[in-house]
Amino acid sequence: MRNLRRRVGISPFRRVRSTLSTFLVVAFVAATLIGASAAFAQTATIEGSQEQGFGRILLTFERETPVSARSVNGVLIVTFGNETEVRGDRLPQQMPGYVSIVRHDPGGAGLRMALTQNFRANVLPAGELVFIDLLPERWTGLPPGLPPSVVAELARRAQEAESRLAAEEARRRDSTPRPLPVRVAELPTLARLIFDPSTPAAISDRIVDDRVELRFSEPFELEPERALRTLPGVQRVETRLDEGATYVTLSLARGFSARGFHEEQGFVVDIEPMERESAEIDLVASPEARRPAPGEGPRAAPDQRGEETVGASETTQDVSLPAKEEEPDAQASAAADPPAPSAIPLAQARGVAHLEDDRVRIDFVFGDQPPAAVFQHAGILRAVFHTPTPLVMEPIPDEARDRVEIVETVREGAFVILGLRPLFEGVARLAPQADGWKLTIGEEPDVPALPLVVHRDIDERGATSISVALEGASGVHWFEAPETGERIAVVTAGGEARNIPGTQRFVEFTLPATAHGVAVVAHADDLIARVHGAYVLISRPQGLVLSEIAGGDRARSPLPEKPVFDRVVWEEAQRGAVREALRGLMNAVVSARPTEKTMARLDLARAMLANGLASEAVAALRVAGADDPGVRGDRRFALLLAGANVALGRLAEARAALAEPALATDAEGELWRAYLAALEGHPRRALEEFRKARPMLEAYPDDLQGRMRVAMAQAALAENEFEIVERELATIGLLAPGSVPRNESALIRAQLELVYGRTDVALSALSRIMEEGARPLAARARLYWTERALKEGDISVEDAIAALETLAVSWRGDEVELRALARLADLYAREGRWRDVFLAARSANRNFPDHPVSRDLNEDASRLFDEIYLGGLDEGMSRVQAIGLFFDFPEFLPIGRRGDEIVRQLSDRLVELGLVDNAAELLRHQVENRLQGAAKATVAARLATLYLMEGAPLAAREVLRDTRLPGLPETIARARMLLEARALSDLARVDLALELLEGEEGPEVDRLRADIHWSASRWREAGEAHEAMVADRWRDPAPLSPRERTDVMRAAIAYTLADEQLALDRLRANFFEPMSQSEDARVFALATTPDVQSTAAFREIADRVTGSDTLLDFLEEYRRRYPDMAAPPRGTPSGAAPRPSASGRTGAEPA
Repeated sequence: MRNLRRRVGISPFRRVRSTLSTFLVVAFVAATLIGASAAFAQTATIEGSQEQGFGRILLTFERETPVSARSVNGVLIVTFGNETEVRGDRLPQQMPGYVSIVRHDPGGAGLRMALTQNFRANVLPAGELVFIDLLPERWTGLPPGLPPSVVAELARRAQEAESRLAAEEARRRDSTPRPLPVRVAELPTLARLIFDPSTPAAISDRIVDDRVELRFSEPFELEPERALRTLPGVQRVETRLDEGATYVTLSLARGFSARGFHEEQGFVVDIEPMERESAEIDLVASPEARRPAPGEGPRAAPDQRGEETVGASETTQDVSLPAKEEEPDAQASAAADPPAPSAIPLAQARGVAHLEDDRVRIDFVFGDQPPAAVFQHAGILRAVFHTPTPLVMEPIPDEARDRVEIVETVREGAFVILGLRPLFEGVARLAPQADGWKLTIGEEPDVPALPLVVHRDIDERGATSISVALEGASGVHWFEAPETGERIAVVTAGGEARNIPGTQRFVEFTLPATAHGVAVVAHADDLIARVHGAYVLISRPQGLVLSEIAGGDRARSPLPEKPVFDRVVWEEAQRGAVREALRGLMNAVVSARPTEKTMARLDLARAMLANGLASEAVAALRVAGADDPGVRGDRRFALLLAGANVALGRLAEARAALAEPALATDAEGELWRAYLAALEGHPRRALEEFRKARPMLEAYPDDLQGRMRVAMAQAALAENEFEIVERELATIGLLAPGSVPRNESALIRAQLELVYGRTDVALSALSRIMEEGARPLAARARLYWTERALKEGDISVEDAIAALETLAVSWRGDEVELRALARLADLYAREGRWRDVFLAARSANRNFPDHPVSRDLNEDASRLFDEIYLGGLDEGMSRVQAIGLFFDFPEFLPIGRRGDEIVRQLSDRLVELGLVDNAAELLRHQVENRLQGAAKATVAARLATLYLMEGAPLAAREVLRDTRLPGLPETIARARMLLEARALSDLARVDLALELLEGEEGPEVDRLRADIHWSASRWREAGEAHEAMVADRWRDPAPLSPRERTDVMRAAIAYTLADEQLALDRLRANFFEPMSQSEDARVFALATTPDVQSTAAFREIADRVTGSDTLLDFLEEYRRRYPDMAAPPRGTPSGAAPRPSASGRTGAEPA
């Protein structure tokens, strides 16, 4: 009977109150956590090698460890999944061409390496080995694979694992079933079946409608204490063995429901009637329907024959509708015993959705107020109601269908679960109504929910657990989320809305944020969630492992016999005539013997630090270190130096002092490292260190405690550890007056109120601090007030920008300035003020180079740079503005191909503005420093076109020669050949240019060949080449184009100058008619007149035509044929004279 009471949970939960028992429990928890902490620590070795074309880093761990690596701005960041001590980092000697410096992240979280240039990182895990390959940016094709020996070893392990698995499967199939005891307990309100396997086995369950299906991973034979079919509600029991597993199916009688939960190594099934006169809260697992209030009549029991699962649908579907033939009986019962008017349960509940402003409102009308819970997980918002009343959801109205959609409506036992998918960002809140509940999705509510506080506790077995205070909890219901496959427990409750405001993650489970009630997402199979009185208890059979994520204490270093910052000595230094006391300490230093001077100086430095003279304390310590170098390794010297530097805001110097080996396992060193991590903006690491150093913190003076507890509360607030925030605020209130600056606690409390959703209270407190607080606190309060007021719509974006700009200028040097800059950058981006975004990011990088917020802001600025120049955000800019932005902020240019493409586009814009020299500088830098292979050859061709446009054919030929590569694609090789031939022609190396074109065909080759002859004054060949380009065009009646007329005119001039009368007659005969219909008719007639060379008119025409530059025509044809390897036409500066064309007309360069 005692065993039955223990399992059913009848015995009350008793807390250990005596001092001796408390000590034993704490000692047990500490020993457990020390062991858990030790299990996380490991060591690894690292070595590197320079392979053919890439570098390879090999990490060898003690066990499989997740590793990630990324390269950012020439720095390789390697992160470990488990904290690891890395030994043997001789990478700069082993890989001098790839790695220059290696640094270890504090706490064994990973490594950072300075690379000699930009590389891509490729991670190859292989069991306990992890290879990190550093690949050049020009790397093409597949990345390198694992070494053959490693692949062979992995294959051998896989074969061994398959063999063991096959042997285990064979053992299971061939093994004789073992007994599976089933204990039975029958109570007035339920029947309980306790399946207690004789050997450990994995158990899975599925409870749907009137069936309970259990699977045990081992072969068993049921041995119940009594025949299960004799129990109330059990209609049939089926068992079967299949492939070594045992399947048990319980079929329930009509009107009964079942619920189940894991307990230790077994599984418990409770069977209860759907309708009963009274009900009690089950102390172990799933909930039951509420007891009717005094004066209420019994609820009408729904007929389960109509029960069905309802999915997302636009038509109204019922979940377990009552049979129509039972309605007269139900009405008669209601007439005989009428319930209280304020709590009349309906035959079926309705859910009706409305759209109110920007919020979606859903009214759940039950007739009474059943216990409920609402939470969101994996994008699905679930409302769970503990009631036998079926729920019918009416279709979502048309105006709200783009805001929310119904996913499912499911009944599971005594619970109804409604799944919704919000289609917009909004906060969900649940509010009680007289006849049910009101769910809103959208803006913050006027009356926020009361926050639930999560506590760490010890249950009646002495095991660690988590408790959540929840008055009126009706029970626990477990179900499986279909979108993730995770097991989720939901605790429903009535009364006012109470919620968990932020998600809290633990090792074995997660508490997601709720609108009401408690939800538990299980990560461990044996997790237990139960209701005990006014608490929800979460535990495991062997207790929870509360790591740094959950907030459990880690292994602590032993406390020193006497702290350096001893409370008595510290406070004594602050009493009385401080100036006289300091003078006495200085005299003691002067009169001390040489062997005692160092300790006397340390005493002086501590007294100075206690009285706020941090700079003087640093000076005294420096003198002590210079006079006695051996003291630098002393823990007392290192801690005093760290404390003084922290007081001065020199966090890097403080970190260096705390890195002394003497402080590696020192409790005071852990405390100061925690404080420093909080100041540096690493809240998770700070909380981990603070938890280990809490006993040391209790021994510190009140003023030091106050600073450190404020930092701990702020770190906990950043990590959603609200229980720690509440605890530290309470402790701060017990410290001596003046230990914490006035309004410091009020500022943290206001931040907490913002999290809890009490916006009006928080904004009022922040406004008061802005007016009354000291400048540092007022600056932080103004920052928080501006952020929340903007979010609530109380101020406009322009007002927020003005306030933040004032704050960033008036308060400099700490995280307030950094956060103001980050927020300003976000608002500037919204307003399209790109230059201001980059100025804010540059200021953050300059003043806070190592802060995580600065790094995130720099990455955001680089992405914005990319979107401006490659994503179309620059459409509203002029070319001058775009170019100016690029040259003003080159540090935000993305690394890699995207950055190279931006540079090429900017060079085109420079050419269009006539700044060819600047464009050539950009492309030359890419060719010489950035590109390889075909990309380098292509950009070199663009650069050669710029050199030709600038009249530098020698530079064009040299860049083409220096970037010549075998095996280039035919198109690239042909384009480069044309440019080189043109450059040779301009260098008067005509024969070599023509030899280069020998055997080539095409309109661009023909025109280039004609230009070469023309430039070399080879008039006969030039005339024939130009005439060949118009060929039989004279037969076509269509008018000649300007280019065709130019070719005809050049042929005529060339034949005349070459004294080729026959060719000239042929040209005049063929083209007289087409040319006579053009504006060049008079010029053509004069140029083709016999013996006209000696006339002044011909000489004028010849001088104008032969003096024209054929490069423009060549480049126009070249751009048309090879647009990706040519620079755009040069823009004509405002007011510049247009160039004359070959035919004597004037105009700008052809587009």
